[in-house]
Amino acid sequence: MIVYDDESSADKAVTYYERAITVDKVDLVFGGYPGTANVALMPLLEKYGKVFVGMGGHLKSFEQGFTYNFASPPLMSEWVQLVPPPAIANAVYRAVGVRIKDLPITPEKTLDGLEGREE
Repeated sequence: MIVYDDESSADKAVTYYERAITVDKVDLVFGGYPGTANVALMPLLEKYGKVFVGMGGHLKSFEQGFTYNFASPPLMSEWVQLVPPPAIANAVYRAVGVRIKDLPITPEKTLDGLEGREE
């Protein structure tokens, strides 16, 4: 096993991973955190066809169609986009009986839902 410390630097990560692939001839690479370093690595690893298992990545990175990159969970800042909206929508529904499916949830949408609701 070969270990390089990229010091959470995206530039160093790319340099070390390329060395691991081209000089050390590794077959599989693992990444760490932060997701910013992993995002910088994804195109490089795709270029060399190396499977990459990381500990974080930006959601938008996975929309680029890379086939060799696996990482979870997304960045903590992206969890905020994923988890609270459905939880808030469920809380509104349980509180007032109105299901709002289009974000953002606003008082106007809630009132419109209340007015259009059958009693």
